[in-house]
Formats: sequence, structure tokens, C-alpha cells
Amino acid sequence: MDERDAAIREKLNNVKDTLGEVKQLEEQAAAVMKAAKAEISAALNKMKKETHVEVEVEVEEKLAEERKKIEAEL
Repeated sequence: MDERDAAIREKLNNVKDTLGEVKQLEEQAAAVMKAAKAEISAALNKMKKETHVEVEVEVEEKLAEERKKIEAEL
């Protein structure tokens, strides 16, 4: 009986130790995910700004071309 009780206590202690380890790993995973989301968000915002600038430049160039055409026709 004592051996059985000792074996059960040992298994329970191992489970408790493992639960702490699992919790720590979950916290680390959450921190990694949070950092990854922030990095992705920053990269997307940068790309949006760069694309917006490129589009504005293209629009301004086309507007200038069209203005020249209209002025030439007048």
C-alpha cells in the first residue's frame, strides 16, 4: 500500500511540474505571437505608405501629362 501511495504521489508531483512547464511555454508562445503580430502590422503599414506614395507620384505624373495635352490643344 505504501509503495502504491508513493508511486501515485510521484506521478501527481510530475504532473504538477509539467503543468507549470506547459503554462510557461504557453506564455512564451503568446509573447512570440504578440511580437510577430506587431512586426507584421508595422510591415503592412510601411508597405501601405510606400504604395500610397508611389500611386500619388503616378497620378501626379499622369495629371501633368494630361494638362500638357490639354494646354497644347488650346
